[in-house]
Amino acid sequence: MDFSKTTGRAMDLTSARKWTAAYQESEKQRTGNPTPVKAHAFGADKINELMQGASGIRIYPGHDDNGEPHMILVAVDDQGNDLTAKAIVDPASATSDVLQYSSQCPPICSNSISGL
Repeated sequence: MDFSKTTGRAMDLTSARKWTAAYQESEKQRTGNPTPVKAHAFGADKINELMQGASGIRIYPGHDDNGEPHMILVAVDDQGNDLTAKAIVDPASATSDVLQYSSQCPPICSNSISGL
């Protein structure tokens, strides 16, 4: 599949619920943790900074040194190449083409009725 600014498509909520429930159950079994990380939230300001000059975002799953799951967001150009020229050493101090330090669920989860 080629990459463009229109890559991606809408997903119905029923399928989204089914897919996330299957993932969450597999994570419970894989980790033995009854409440594994369900989701990661990033602030709009940080995503907007990341998107400056980019055509999209690639999301890499990762684990830190303690085995905790994280999502690493990387800006991509219009050919789908990672843009990491602005990657920095101290993410708390400036903008970067690589974004992490999300708000994880749990403990900070949606109180909506999405069911995700």
